[in-house]
Amino acid sequence: MKRSTASEKPRNDQSHAGARSDVSAKNRPVFGGLPIKQILRKTFMHDETDYLYALSHIIPRTPAAMPPQMILPHSTLSKGHEDKAALSALIVKAEAGDTSTMKKLGMCFREGYGLSGPDLESAFRYFKMAADTGDANSLNAVGECYQDGLGVRADPESAFQCFKKAASLGHIGATHNLAICFLKGLGVASDATKAVPLFQKASDAGKLEATTNLGVCHQYGLGVEKNPFIAFLLFQAAVDGGSTLSKFNLGELYDVGDCIPVDKEKAISLYHDAAEAGSVDAMVMLGKSYYFGDGVECDMEKAIAYEQKAADRGDAQSMYHLASYHMEGMWNLPKDEMKALSLYTRAAQAGLDVSVTMANHLKTKLYLSGD
Repeated sequence: MKRSTASEKPRNDQSHAGARSDVSAKNRPVFGGLPIKQILRKTFMHDETDYLYALSHIIPRTPAAMPPQMILPHSTLSKGHEDKAALSALIVKAEAGDTSTMKKLGMCFREGYGLSGPDLESAFRYFKMAADTGDANSLNAVGECYQDGLGVRADPESAFQCFKKAASLGHIGATHNLAICFLKGLGVASDATKAVPLFQKASDAGKLEATTNLGVCHQYGLGVEKNPFIAFLLFQAAVDGGSTLSKFNLGELYDVGDCIPVDKEKAISLYHDAAEAGSVDAMVMLGKSYYFGDGVECDMEKAIAYEQKAADRGDAQSMYHLASYHMEGMWNLPKDEMKALSLYTRAAQAGLDVSVTMANHLKTKLYLSGD
């Protein structure tokens, strides 16, 4: 279904005269004092799933005209009658079998567009409906839902099959996801030799994350002969292409001087950029650098701040370190055994075995002391 984009000129209103004879120029929809088309043109600049699929083509149906089961519960919707009407109209189109609308609706539910928050179960349902028609984008989306347990029970094998089918249809994101499955053994036996050509294919198609992961394979000899210099070239290419997160990988090579001269200052600068972009690995490295004074002046306040950021994003080792500091009241942190227990427990749940022992030991101590 062809839609005009924000850069295209709006079609003459007369082209819709037959389908919208009830909407005169005088009574054209207006929200918030502005013509709805003007609102849509502004919103398209920021997407939001083409603003609920262009308010479902300027809301061709009203909620009153729709079957009751198609109307979204008011409690799940954000403010605005137009959002409710648009989402309801999208549901009608999707249930009628329109694949493009199924995909759009899946994205709306996944991201929470027009809702009070994401509805992952509904997102999975509509992505699955579209995937069952053979749509590659939706197959990849369903695979990601299965992989991460989003709106459905986690099922690595089903995720792998979805990625495999979508990749066979030429979907580059799925090709990269399939490579990850082979590399990490997710839903299939681990085989790095199968991952490498898939990373290469996705990289050649312009996926920077694949370029970085291909570099990691060369850096550590995963499925290919170890060659840190090729890794360096790939990381640099990813960074030059605009991947800020890849700066961590490039910084790591400058940090250790593997195939290139050691440059601590450059490494720290790259770590900072990557951390700002959300790289947990970079946060961890900055925490270590400031803790040991490696490449920077020792600064425990900054070290703890970066460890806290990494812990907040799920890094188990950082949780363990912070728990240890709270156990002893180190580095100006208050001694707080309950806080330490919470951090040890979270680290254990994240897979750090040593935290299991520490958490159990601390539970016993607190129980015996009556705290």
